[in-house]
Amino acid sequence: DTAVITGYIQSSKKGYSSQNGYYVTKNGLKNIKRLCFGKKENEWIYDVFIISDGNAWMGGSQGNIFYSSNYGKTWKKLNSPLLKEYRTTSIFMSNLNIGIVGGTSNNLYVTNDNWKNYTKIETPFDQNLFTSKEQISYMEIIKIRIWKDYYVVKQYNKVFYSKIDKIEWKEFNVNLVDFEIDRDSNNLFAITKENHIIQFEDIDSYK
Repeated sequence: DTAVITGYIQSSKKGYSSQNGYYVTKNGLKNIKRLCFGKKENEWIYDVFIISDGNAWMGGSQGNIFYSSNYGKTWKKLNSPLLKEYRTTSIFMSNLNIGIVGGTSNNLYVTNDNWKNYTKIETPFDQNLFTSKEQISYMEIIKIRIWKDYYVVKQYNKVFYSKIDKIEWKEFNVNLVDFEIDRDSNNLFAITKENHIIQFEDIDSYK
């Protein structure tokens, strides 16, 4: 029933506000409240990730990572690996400490302590799995997930996977356009280019 709605939202209904806002519902959109997450950031929020215990993360247009421990009621800024000129395009956390974040300009980082420390890892572009006709600044990480002992990433409209302990990106054996994890079953669901929905139980087999 709890959801966070973000974008480029001012926290005040009365004209221009220097404070950034977001919407929160706790009863399936029956009631929606507008709250403030930061002052004078002027930040668009690109992605939000929430886990069932109320911990939540979001990132936006100035490379920041914001963290909430109370289902999005209040937020604090974490130690983001992304510089201000980059955008935080996707974030995923397996638990309170372990996560991965992607951004524009081919940036991909992982953490084991909720962004107190972080490590940059290679992307599919770094490993020459495709050639971009655009500038490197447009080589954003579109989407990332941690599934079992794999990272799954979408970059340049292609979906790749790699073992966590050894970064060697490979493209799936079926053409995918999107994917998501069912956290209850720990299965990976995906949409193919033919608009079929498939389910992965392991990295090489689907139905």
